[in-house]
Amino acid sequence: MEVDAAMEASGAEGADSLLGRVEAGDPAVQCQWAQGPGPQVTLKVRIDSSRAAVGLKSEVRVYLRQPSELTVTIPVTWAGK
Repeated sequence: MEVDAAMEASGAEGADSLLGRVEAGDPAVQCQWAQGPGPQVTLKVRIDSSRAAVGLKSEVRVYLRQPSELTVTIPVTWAGK
């Protein structure tokens, strides 16, 4: 079983966001991202429950290049099946 979560982000007052890279803190956490729609960035986080330990606590680090260089850390937890 896989569990997905998605988010969208944009800069202040609709400024374009440009994502540099995304890193997951655990191999059971997989990330896909894309520019868009419009000035936003869309991030999809997937947890592979066959690889995730019960009580998993990890994070996803999102490295933005625009509108300013910034790292956003998103906590990820998985309680289990």
